[in-house]
Amino acid sequence: MNRDITIYKSVAESVLGRTTYLGFLSYTLKAFQRCLDAKQECNDEYYLVGVTRRCYVMWWDIFAQIQENKQSSTDEILIINKIKSILLELCNMPPAGNFRKAFETFIREHFITDTAFSSMVGYLLDKYNKTGRFPRFIILDELLIHGRGLNGLLFQIEQSLVSGCEQFLGEKSSGVLHEEQQSVQQAFLDSLDIWIYAENENEDLLLKRYAARMHSLILCTHSEWRALSLRFGQLVSVGKLSNVGFSWSIEHKEMPLQSDETGSFKLITTHLQNVEQKTYIWFYPNQAAPQVAATIRFKRNAAGELLCVPYMIYGSLLWKNVSLVQKHISVIAEQQDKKSVSVFLNQNNQYDIIGTEASYIRWVAETTDLILSSLLMKKFADEVVGVNNWKNYESKYVKEIRYDSLLPNYRLHIQKDEESMLDIADLAVKQIWEMDFSLEDLLAELTAGGKSFLKNDSSTENLWSKELETVDLPIDSPIVFAVEDSIAHIGIQAERNAFDRFQSSSIFNDIDLTNWGKNYSLALVLDVFQETLKRYKEDLKEKPNLYQFIAILTQAMDLGLLGMSTVPQDMDQNSPDSDTDMEVYTRQRAGEAALFILPIRYRFFLKDLDSIVKKYKNEHNLIEREVNDLVDSLPDKDEKEWQAHPHDSPEVMKQCLLHFIKILLSSGQTFEDWNITLNDTSSKYKRSIM
Repeated sequence: MNRDITIYKSVAESVLGRTTYLGFLSYTLKAFQRCLDAKQECNDEYYLVGVTRRCYVMWWDIFAQIQENKQSSTDEILIINKIKSILLELCNMPPAGNFRKAFETFIREHFITDTAFSSMVGYLLDKYNKTGRFPRFIILDELLIHGRGLNGLLFQIEQSLVSGCEQFLGEKSSGVLHEEQQSVQQAFLDSLDIWIYAENENEDLLLKRYAARMHSLILCTHSEWRALSLRFGQLVSVGKLSNVGFSWSIEHKEMPLQSDETGSFKLITTHLQNVEQKTYIWFYPNQAAPQVAATIRFKRNAAGELLCVPYMIYGSLLWKNVSLVQKHISVIAEQQDKKSVSVFLNQNNQYDIIGTEASYIRWVAETTDLILSSLLMKKFADEVVGVNNWKNYESKYVKEIRYDSLLPNYRLHIQKDEESMLDIADLAVKQIWEMDFSLEDLLAELTAGGKSFLKNDSSTENLWSKELETVDLPIDSPIVFAVEDSIAHIGIQAERNAFDRFQSSSIFNDIDLTNWGKNYSLALVLDVFQETLKRYKEDLKEKPNLYQFIAILTQAMDLGLLGMSTVPQDMDQNSPDSDTDMEVYTRQRAGEAALFILPIRYRFFLKDLDSIVKKYKNEHNLIEREVNDLVDSLPDKDEKEWQAHPHDSPEVMKQCLLHFIKILLSSGQTFEDWNITLNDTSSKYKRSIM
């Protein structure tokens, strides 16, 4: 552990820079001070909520180094000692108590994720009905730019609480009901204590009632928040935890390669942002009409630890099937005497409150994924490694399954005997590995009546190669570029959505301000990719393969360029009056990190493009002529310095730069906004797998 702490100490400060590193430590201190205030005000009923995966990973990394402060500056020692003192007090331990034990206790009893937060709605309504108040929630978010994500989380919980309170009131007049709903809403708002590390100083879209509960440590200009976001992303890319949604994070002793045979899986190696990652991919039921892309990826972090993360990506599923599969697993758990798993899966059943169903969708989907992913690892051990007994595989290859970093997403803190229920959650995630059932049978049940994410038409047949040719994709592969461009497209569409709202004179309702614009399923991302690939026609040496696409997409998720979560289809397709069953899918959402893809790739051209745009403004023909002249003046491509000439063909280069200009300006950005240092401060911590 000491070795890891020393390494992570140097990583955080080196990647973030000293000022930001100390600033984030101070932010952590502020959060714990607010927890201490809440403990005193609310009789120990408070929760610290990490609402973004990136914030969660960074927070965990910072704590890996707080546990020991050797070779620290005076400023750092002072902040760390204050954090330790407050955390010991929070856990009712003496000043000389065991800080590591205090941290474990705090995480267990008071730290939750956004998924766990939204899944406590039934318990919160029950508590409000009995006491007239809610626990205190200290909300953590590392960077608030527009506020739509925070709006979405808080608004959904708020609406579920307001809708659900009717069930506790019985037969009341409409006036009394409305008054009580307002009281519930106000009590929820009063329970919020929103703490942001860095806030966009320009206008944001955060709902005013939430903004009134918000505090931030620093205000940032456009350039400043971009610089911060870049460093945050680079720290996460080499961090102790994987940036994947809350699936298993399994540290391996070594790469479990036995032979070139991979059974049902295909192995693809990718190198996005110069991080080597190996991804095993299996399509269910088959490659021709896949409904599930099952992935197992391996990478090393800054400490050289080999992390393995299984993750499932879905096309369109019937929600009733997800619920049925979880119930089926619960029955099997009872039959196999794994009662902790059954209790764990059914713990919210006691709160059957009309109007709160939407709040549980992510938790149900993620717990189902967690169990299916454990079965996926067993399939991998059997088919790829040739070990058909998980315990044998685990003893030979697995160093640690990191339950501690997983559990804050799955502990719901909802039972009267909370301590025993926390033990149930801890025990359940371990018992999952002891259960025996068929992955294929459960997937057949899950995908019945669902839809493939791959279109079966002539355009798709012409796009994809059925044969997998290149299994190790270099960083400057045109296929990699096309997938990255597709992700950038999604991110810039979301940025344009915010820009349009800022520019509009219209008054938007609450739901509008939770909206990122168009929602992207895997099928829609494939549509964008198919269109994007046309720009790279002259550089393509082979047709892309679906395995390559999924491998690149999943590494982009690991690097924080893309977020994935299982959510309902758009409400117009899932209205209460609809005769069709509600559908869910793995949504692909790209935030501000995706905005960096093109500026980083073309960073050597930013000044030239800025000059061209300023000179010719909206004269598109003249801009195109200047870009053509710029590309024609470039020397031949040097493989060692590929970013000075990213594309082989001059025509591809011209089309890509013109596209870059078009989408950047259309989203309200300028090239001056990107006048920041775009170098990779985490590069020396990126390790080869083998």
